[in-house]
Amino acid sequence: MATASFPRWLPSTLSVATLALLAGCSFLPTETPPAPANATASAEAPAPVTADPATYVAIAKLDYAGSQKAREALTGAIAAAGRDNAALTALAKKLLELLAQTDCTPAGRQAICEQLGTVLAVTLASPQATVPPVLVGMLTSEKEVDLARLALDNIPGRNFDAAFLTALGQAGGRTRVALVQSVGNRRIAGAVGTLAELLKNSDPATAASATRALGQIGTSAALAALRLAPNFNAPAVVEARLACARQLPSVMAIPALAEVSSDATLPAQVRVAALIGQLQVEPATAPTRVGEVLAGDNPVFKQAVITALPTLLKPDQISALAAKLPGYDAPTQVALLATFGRAGDKATVPAVLTEVQSPTAEVRAAALEALGMLPGNTEVALTLARLAATIGADAKLARQSLARLHGPGVAETVLAGAKRAGDPLRIVFIEQLGLRNADNAVAVLMQTRDDSDAAVRAAALGALTPLATFAEQPALIDWVASASDSTENSRAVRALVAASERQTDPALRIQAIAAALPKAKPAGQARLMTALSRLGGAAAAEALVPFALGDDAAAAEAAVTNLGRWPDDTAVLALTAAAEKAATEARKKTALTTVVQMIADSRVRRSPEHSEALVRLMALAQGDELRLRLLGLLARCADSPARKLASRLQEEPALAEAARYAELAIRANAGWPPAVRTSANASKVKNAFDGKFDNAWTVSATAEQWLEIDFKRTRPLRRLALDQTGRESECPAQYEVFLTDDPQAPGKAVASGNGTRGKATVIELSAGAQGRYLIIKNTTERKDPSWSVCEVVLD
Repeated sequence: MATASFPRWLPSTLSVATLALLAGCSFLPTETPPAPANATASAEAPAPVTADPATYVAIAKLDYAGSQKAREALTGAIAAAGRDNAALTALAKKLLELLAQTDCTPAGRQAICEQLGTVLAVTLASPQATVPPVLVGMLTSEKEVDLARLALDNIPGRNFDAAFLTALGQAGGRTRVALVQSVGNRRIAGAVGTLAELLKNSDPATAASATRALGQIGTSAALAALRLAPNFNAPAVVEARLACARQLPSVMAIPALAEVSSDATLPAQVRVAALIGQLQVEPATAPTRVGEVLAGDNPVFKQAVITALPTLLKPDQISALAAKLPGYDAPTQVALLATFGRAGDKATVPAVLTEVQSPTAEVRAAALEALGMLPGNTEVALTLARLAATIGADAKLARQSLARLHGPGVAETVLAGAKRAGDPLRIVFIEQLGLRNADNAVAVLMQTRDDSDAAVRAAALGALTPLATFAEQPALIDWVASASDSTENSRAVRALVAASERQTDPALRIQAIAAALPKAKPAGQARLMTALSRLGGAAAAEALVPFALGDDAAAAEAAVTNLGRWPDDTAVLALTAAAEKAATEARKKTALTTVVQMIADSRVRRSPEHSEALVRLMALAQGDELRLRLLGLLARCADSPARKLASRLQEEPALAEAARYAELAIRANAGWPPAVRTSANASKVKNAFDGKFDNAWTVSATAEQWLEIDFKRTRPLRRLALDQTGRESECPAQYEVFLTDDPQAPGKAVASGNGTRGKATVIELSAGAQGRYLIIKNTTERKDPSWSVCEVVLD
């Protein structure tokens, strides 16, 4: 394509006053001078606005890289002239004179031609206007044809069309291509004969530009010329034929478009464009044609028509089409139903509602999904509720669509149905109150607590889980304490927890639940403990300690069990206290086993609470096996009490080796976080040592990616885990691990193997391994793109 090959600038957005100053104009004085004493009123018109002479000189010398103030000044003068023909004529005259000068620079000539397009559009608007000679000459110049087009392309008129046609007859090569583009842009019908000949030109650029221009001209003659093109079915020619056809009267457009859409040798997307064009140029016959396509056997045409349906047919025509749904094959019905749903036209609701009874599962599913998107009403709500009360895929889809359904009477139908005792659809409607986030229905749901039907109570609790506020907590506590059905039990706990979590103060959140514990019956007490275990926090854990130490064996067991399920580490000290003060050896053993397992399973490392608990538990522990396990956990700690205990235990022969290991590890942990170097992505390596598992250090899974960890002192190490939580596939392909005091000469690997897909790659090190520097290398490239470490966990 021939285009201007030099820079373009848009005029600056400046006030008229600023533009006038830049232009050196004198028609906007900063202060009004006093009138002469002998001045009299005059009806003479002001002198035409023009640019300062210096501006014209500067324009003639304009350089692309230099100051553009002259260009801005010229723009300002033209803006100030507005639609004043006299002023613009004066400006045009001067600009054309500059353009005729041989010493005017290329940048200046471009600036002039850009502005002439605006000026001449006003001054040469008369049908009798002729093209300025200097521009006529430029039209046939290969160097300046694009500049002439800047000035002339948008000026209408027969004489201007004639100038382009004359120049086109004389031009060749790139100049001809540029002129053909202008002829197409101007839609000069008289150029069809010349362009028809150029279709046969051996120059591909010339033939292609002629093809596009004929499509732009869009007359019957242009279409006839394109049909005689040597490459009749080439993509560019077909596109031009389509462009022509869209501009013709329907009596000529339809056959032309049909010729393309029915040509099986053409690409599908081209035929589809022609088909849609047929429907658009003759809207009156569109419903009939759409019906023919939908009843046909061309799936590409069908899908195209169905997708474009809202733009092709009027609402009443679409509803008439919807009534014919059962007459089409199943895939067509499914596609139409999806389109009806997206379009949201309520006129299609009756037809879609009928299709939920279709014998074909795919059609029923599409109809149910569409109903959830269409405007609803009471009839639709009841139909969906009846289907939701059944079993199977249709029931699930009906529940989902009913939850999305909106329209007159829908919310009222759901609420009324939830209140109606004995209604077989009552449970469906109760569930919908939660799914529809009907917060105005909380009182109705709370009233079902006294209903004799356990299924109704369970459904209400399920709906209350997303709806109940902290204000409902007291009533939900009573409900949890008195629930009798197993499903009702679990849902009551869930609803209580959800309502409690809506209180932002942790102490207030559990206060009423803790207060209710002593008064509740054993079964209710256990459920309230479960609720506290899900809420977590130190205050909730402390509330269970008295029960863990009490005389009621069942309550003690429930308390210890729930403390062992705590979502955070705040229960560690509470469980430790339960072990220390247990009334029986059996309870002590249970509490001790539970808290040890809780600490072992915790992802938290170097926790002061863990350290305190382990020091206290060591005093309780009986037997070397348990004490050795406690020492292994103590090695994770980093504080002075843990270190002192490890040092003291070295005096016991059975524990000495483990205690020495623990002391060295604790001393090293005290310097956490370590200094780290890495092969790549150094800015993110801190993510692997921040105690968080929702971020990561990530590098490409290529060979020789590595991580070097400086503990700042020599330490022993038995095991490490490279946590990959949430990135289970991003393990190292194969690894080697070195533990050394000299990273430049690390010696033999202390571990090697394959990475493990899952939550972590756990690496066991050889016995006695110790060193200041831990180096982990990925030694083999893996097809998966990344190696990630969420956290480096040491044992």
